[in-house]
Amino acid sequence: MSIQRYFSHPLSTMILLAGLGLLLASCSAFGPQEEPTPSPMPPSLAANPTYTVQRGEVLNELKVKGRIAPLNEQRLFFRSNGYVRQVYVRRNEAVKTGQVLADLEIGDLENQLAQAQINLETAQVELLAAQQVISDTLIEADSALTVEKLRLEAALYAQKMDDQLPQQIAVQIQREAVRMAELRLAKLQRGVDPRLVQAVEIAHLTITRLQTQIADSSIIAPFDGQVLALNIAQGDSVAAFNQTAMTLYDPTQLEVSVDLAPEQLKDMSEGMNVSIQQGNQSWEGIIRRLPFPYGSGEKSTSARISLVSSSDLALNALVDVQVALEKKTDVLWLPPAAIRNFEGRKFVVIQDGERQRRQNVVLGIQSKERVEIVEGLQEGQIIVSP
Repeated sequence: MSIQRYFSHPLSTMILLAGLGLLLASCSAFGPQEEPTPSPMPPSLAANPTYTVQRGEVLNELKVKGRIAPLNEQRLFFRSNGYVRQVYVRRNEAVKTGQVLADLEIGDLENQLAQAQINLETAQVELLAAQQVISDTLIEADSALTVEKLRLEAALYAQKMDDQLPQQIAVQIQREAVRMAELRLAKLQRGVDPRLVQAVEIAHLTITRLQTQIADSSIIAPFDGQVLALNIAQGDSVAAFNQTAMTLYDPTQLEVSVDLAPEQLKDMSEGMNVSIQQGNQSWEGIIRRLPFPYGSGEKSTSARISLVSSSDLALNALVDVQVALEKKTDVLWLPPAAIRNFEGRKFVVIQDGERQRRQNVVLGIQSKERVEIVEGLQEGQIIVSP
């Protein structure tokens, strides 16, 4: 069979190709192999950001929301049980010291008070009249005593001239007259009848008792101010000391009230300066009172900040409050993102030429923007972020 005829047969062609494949495989197993061309590496990720150790100011401040509140605010209530007769003010109304703001149904207490005042006036008139009588009579009694003493001297002188029984009796009579005049003068000197004095005192006590009952049935403004809240209406039943009828405040003296968490309060102290802002306006303030046990206030979560400068802030308006808790100047600092932490160990990675090295650091004041570097670094060093 010719070669041309052999390759033209399909089966022969398949056998020939298979043999060539085996031959090439055997040659590659024992002959030299060419190195494969490496695949290109994916492009490397961008380098981590770096920071420069700088010198400047580090400020740790607290930023919270506050509310404008009255400095002088007082809850008012009735001191006796009863039904509200009349409310004389409305919410936000200005009031004056001593003004009656509301009262209870008090029956005939007012009539009793009027009668007691009449009784007092009557008792005072009677007492005054008796005192005047005594005052006038004292003069007469003193003069009468003087006359009787003179008569006694005359009788004693006459007795020296004639010591007979009639003259002795005359001296004894005159001595008795002097004693009676002295008794009368001493009685007048003791003052008026005690019952007249007691009548005046009783009238005073009655008036005081009635006035107290009426006062306990009324709410009276303790200072010039404005009604902040009103919780009663005509006809309401109220219990003594058990219900706030209304709240009064002084609109001319305002401050800032801030609710804080214990971890915030522990870093603050009374007398610290604060900054208050609302929009484009700002004011200075001082922490006036912190709650117990962080300051002198009652146990609560509210701090009170006095406004140093006058302002146009409205009651209950919200403001931004900034408190500088710690501040240092001319210190080394880095942003918090540059600091690494491993099992409580603080360190940074310094870019030193072409190589990097780790460096432990000691931190000071820390804020959201800056961290004070106390030890471990120098100004100008380049730090690689994590």
